[in-house]
Amino acid sequence: MAAPSAVITGAASGIGLALSTRLARNGYRVVMSDIRADALHDARATVEAAAPGAAVVDVVADVTDAASVEALAAAAVEEFGGIDLAINNAGVIGPVGPVWEGPLEQWQLALGINFWGVLHGMRAFLPRMIAAGGGRLVNIASVASWSSGPQMGSYGAAKHAVLALTESAYRELAELGSPVRLSVVCPTTVRTSLVSHLEGDASEQGSIGRTRLLAARERGLDPAAVAETVVAGIEADQYLITTDPEWVLNAARQRVAIAEGAEPPLDREPPRRA
Repeated sequence: MAAPSAVITGAASGIGLALSTRLARNGYRVVMSDIRADALHDARATVEAAAPGAAVVDVVADVTDAASVEALAAAAVEEFGGIDLAINNAGVIGPVGPVWEGPLEQWQLALGINFWGVLHGMRAFLPRMIAAGGGRLVNIASVASWSSGPQMGSYGAAKHAVLALTESAYRELAELGSPVRLSVVCPTTVRTSLVSHLEGDASEQGSIGRTRLLAARERGLDPAAVAETVVAGIEADQYLITTDPEWVLNAARQRVAIAEGAEPPLDREPPRRA
């Protein structure tokens, strides 16, 4: 029987590169995709060096373009005969600052990648999996899907939407009786290049948010550790995969409190239980 195949978007760096490496070492045939052709080529070489003998290909794709993602899915099927695992990972931070500020072009780009990129992936990969009678689709969201902090409106809005898309699709697959499985990944801050564009930005707009994000990145998780958590969650058939279950539980408690009449708390993170 052929080894399973996986497609990962945003695979040229960060979590996407770590997942590509981990899956290749696990025996997956991997299709790595990113919009950055040179970085993607280098990332593929990194994976091949880390997993000698693994079947790895790279396909340049723009997740904001539905036709480009459709072509990625078609290329994966042509290369490996099917898609057993698809991971919608590509993402950006987007504009940092109050929701009433920031160039609309930045908002549109952030939503184009973080929301539309996931939707395009779901529309390209899920029909193929349903027709094939199995597979798993994983959407990389965030703990910001559960509690959106100040200065992070575009990111939080998109990640809330990813959570909603995944939940809706999960129920739709269940109604169909399809064996295709879904997972949504909600990590805390990860040490990636996601916020590198904020370095050296001396503008006043969003300065508080930039400082918080850059500081959080320094104490963030190693992408390889996140990849381990994701793969373990996939193997355990988990719907929700998170690096910090207590964070998500506390965010959910905040939602309950708001539903009971409280106002959104000012804490940037849900308070820990004693």
